[in-house]
Amino acid sequence: MPRSIFIVDDSSDIRAGIRRQLEVSGFEVCGEAGDGIDALDKLSRLRPDLIILYAANEWSRRGPPAQVHVSERPGDFVHCVR
Repeated sequence: MPRSIFIVDDSSDIRAGIRRQLEVSGFEVCGEAGDGIDALDKLSRLRPDLIILYAANEWSRRGPPAQVHVSERPGDFVHCVR
C-alpha cells in the first residue's frame, strides 16, 4: 500500500475532494499541484509512492500536459486510466 500520495488536478475543489476521501480512508497525501509545472517541481522533492493525475490532453500556457513529463521520469511505472 502506498505510504504517500500526490494529487495533480487543475481544479482545487477536485483536489480537496480527493484529498478528503484519501485521508478519511487512512492514506497520507504528501502534496498537490494545480498544473504539471508545479507538480514537477514538488515531485522532485517529495518523491511520493503514488501520483493521482488528471490526464487531460490539453497543452496549457505553461507547457505540455503533466503526464508527458511525469511519464519520462526514469524508473517510474506509469499506468493511465481513462
